[in-house]
Amino acid sequence: MSLLTEWEVNRQNEIDTGGRCRQCEALIVFPKGAPSLCPACKDMLSPDPVDHPRRIRCPRCRALMDPHADPEDLADLFLEGVHEVVCQSCEHEFDVTTTVSYTFGSPEVLDPDPDEIDRDETR
Repeated sequence: MSLLTEWEVNRQNEIDTGGRCRQCEALIVFPKGAPSLCPACKDMLSPDPVDHPRRIRCPRCRALMDPHADPEDLADLFLEGVHEVVCQSCEHEFDVTTTVSYTFGSPEVLDPDPDEIDRDETR
């Protein structure tokens, strides 16, 4: 079995045992042993406005769209702001708001240079 095939089998096993969401494949912290939805996908069942890290819900037919699956047609959705989207199932036009956040990684702290320590002590 190739490494990719083994990875796909393991991923499907995680979905089948509830370790990953059956809809968006997000990790589920406390799996229930059967296919289930993550909290974000459960929220998508609500009629209220919702945020989801991987899916967009059509307000008319409730179809879910994955902008990651078709990045060329939906590339603008990855930019911060409000974007017009056409549902792939019912062709309803609606607005989607994208919020982008950043995380900055800093390198490890360097050991002080002994010459600099000596200079600081003489001041």
